[in-house]
Amino acid sequence: MNKRLVAAMAIPLLLTGCGTIQGHPSQRPKTRAKAVRSLFPPAAASLATYNAVTFPTSFPQRPALTSVRMNSQSSGWAILQLLHGTAVAHTTDGGATWSTLLVTDKPATQIDSPSADTAFVLENGCLQGTCTATTVLATFDGGHTWQTIFSRSHFSATSISFPAPGVGFISGSLAGTATTGEIYATTDGGFTWTMRQTPCAYAGTSGQAISFLNQGQGALLCGGPPSAGEQPKTFYTTSDGGRDWTLVSAAQGGIASLSGLPLSGYVHSMFFLSRDTGFIGLDRGGIYMTRDGGASWQAVFGLPLPTASGQAFSVGFSDSEHGWLVAGDGPPLYTTADGGLTWQLVYPPLSPSTAISFLSSQFGYAAGWTYDGATVMRTTDGGTTWTATGNAPVSLTALEVLGPSELLALGQADLYLSLDGGRTWRMTSFAHGWYPAALGMASPERGWVIGYSPASGRQLFGTRNGGATWQSLPTPFVPGAVVPLGGEEVLATGTPTLPELFLNPDERARRPTRLVATTPYLWRSSDGGVRWTPLALPDWTAQQGVPVGMRVGPDGLVWLWSGANIWLSANNGESFRRIAFHQIGELGDVSFTSTQDGWLLTTTGALYMTNDGGLAWQEIASSVSF
Repeated sequence: MNKRLVAAMAIPLLLTGCGTIQGHPSQRPKTRAKAVRSLFPPAAASLATYNAVTFPTSFPQRPALTSVRMNSQSSGWAILQLLHGTAVAHTTDGGATWSTLLVTDKPATQIDSPSADTAFVLENGCLQGTCTATTVLATFDGGHTWQTIFSRSHFSATSISFPAPGVGFISGSLAGTATTGEIYATTDGGFTWTMRQTPCAYAGTSGQAISFLNQGQGALLCGGPPSAGEQPKTFYTTSDGGRDWTLVSAAQGGIASLSGLPLSGYVHSMFFLSRDTGFIGLDRGGIYMTRDGGASWQAVFGLPLPTASGQAFSVGFSDSEHGWLVAGDGPPLYTTADGGLTWQLVYPPLSPSTAISFLSSQFGYAAGWTYDGATVMRTTDGGTTWTATGNAPVSLTALEVLGPSELLALGQADLYLSLDGGRTWRMTSFAHGWYPAALGMASPERGWVIGYSPASGRQLFGTRNGGATWQSLPTPFVPGAVVPLGGEEVLATGTPTLPELFLNPDERARRPTRLVATTPYLWRSSDGGVRWTPLALPDWTAQQGVPVGMRVGPDGLVWLWSGANIWLSANNGESFRRIAFHQIGELGDVSFTSTQDGWLLTTTGALYMTNDGGLAWQEIASSVSF
C-alpha cells in the first residue's frame, strides 16, 4: 500500500459564520442553527495526496459493498469491505465489474460522487471503541490522485453529501458526548469549512443522515437512542444550507408517526433525488420513500433484503427511474429501472456453486446459493453469463437436465422435479425411510438413485415410472455414484462389501478367505442394476478412495472424478484414461456435451471449461475484476 505524501502547505480550516438566507416558506416550527467558531487546530485541511492503487490479483472472496453512489446509469463509485481494511472502487458498466483505485488506512464508511471524475470518501476515525481523526478524501481526476480536504479529531461523522464538486456537507458530533449534532459545509471544494449546529437532540448517541441537492436545499434525518430494533426519528429540511431547519415529520415517544416515518429500524443512510422524492435506508428496517418532501413516507416493498438481517446500507438514484441498492451483510448490489418497484441483482454476478449440467456447448443449467437463497440459473453462452430462472425450495447438490425445461434435482433429503426450467418445483416421492444421496436419470421415467439410511447405510434404487415407485437393487458394493449408459446399461462407483465373490469358482475354492488384490471401485451392469461386474481404473490407488462423481456424455463418453483428477472413457466405461490437472483444485461437478466441450465446477465455486477433451482447462472469465 502506498503511504500518504503530505504536502508542505497547510490550508486553515475556517469556521466563519455566513449571512442569513431566507428559509423555506413554511408555517412549521423552525430551528435556528448558529455559526460556531472552531475549537480544534486549523491544520485539518492539509492537502495530503494519495497515489492510486490497483490490484491485478483476485481477492479470496468477493468484497462486500457497503456504500455505492452512481452518477449515471453506467458510472459510479463504491466502498469495498476487504478482509483487512476498506477500498474505493469505480465502475463503468453499471456495477457489474469494479476496479479498485485506493485502499484507505482508516475504515471508509460512505462515498458520494457528483460527477464521473469526482468522488468524496468519508473515513470515520471513531469506530469500534477507538477515536482518531475523521477525514474526508477527495479525487477530482477519476481516482488517480486523492486529497485530504477535511480532518477533525474525536469527531464521529455519520454522513456526507456533495451535490457538486465544490459544494459539500459533513454531519456528525463530538465523540463520547451528548451534544447536538454538527454540520460542516464547504463551497470551495474543502479549502474552507463552516460549522453549523443541527437540531438533532441525541446526536452523541445515535445517527444522522444528510442529503443535499445544491448549496442551499437539503434534508436531515435525526435518530434518537436506539433500543430493541426501534429508534425515535425526526426529519428536517433546509433551504439555506443548514442555517435554518424546518421540522417536517417525526416518530417519537414510542408512537409511530402519522406521516409513516417508522419507529422501527436505525438511521443509516438517506438520498434525495429531488426536493420531493427521497429515500432513507434503515438498519433492521428496510427502505422508506417519500414523494412529498418528507411529509409522508411509505415502505418500499419487494426489496431483495436478506430476511436474516433486514439491513439496507445504501440507496441512491441517478434519475427518477434508475437506482442502486446495497443490501444486507454481504456483497450484493441491486439495481432498479422502474423507480424502485422491482430490483435485479447486479453484483456479484450469478455463477454456479453447487451443480452444473449442460445440454449443448452453449446451453445449460446450474444451481447455487446466492443472497436470494437457493437459485437455479441458465446460460445460453457456454457459461460466461447466467440468468436466474427461479428459486429452489432448498439448496441443490445435484442437477440433471432431462430436456430444455425439464430438471431433476437432489436437495438435502428429497428429490425435486421442475418442468418449467426451474421456475417452480415439486417434491417427488422416494423409498420410505431412505434419503436420496446421488442420482442418475436416463429419462424422466427411467433412472437410478442412491439412497441413504442411518440404520442401513447406502443402497441403490431404480424407477421406471418417474419416481412413482422405487425398486431396491442390492449391490455387492457400497454405492457412491451412478450414471445410465443407455437402455439398461448402468455404471456405478463403490467399495466392495464381499470382494471374494468376484473370484472365479476355482479360485474361490482354493482361497475362500483371500481378498482380490486390487480393490474395484467401478462397476458395470447390463440389466438395470441386478448383476454387476467390476472394472479396473488405471493409475488408481486405494489412497484416492472411491470416485466421488461420475457423468455420462454423448457417443459413449464417461467422466469419473475424485479430488483433482478425472478419468475419461470413450467406450461406455470399458476402459479409462487419466486426465490430471492439480492446479484447478478439488472437483465438485463435471459436465460434457461432446468429446471436446466440457465444464467443471470446483468445490470453491470456480467454473472452468475445455474445448479439447480435457487436455487444457481455462477458468471462465468472472464478471468481477479487482
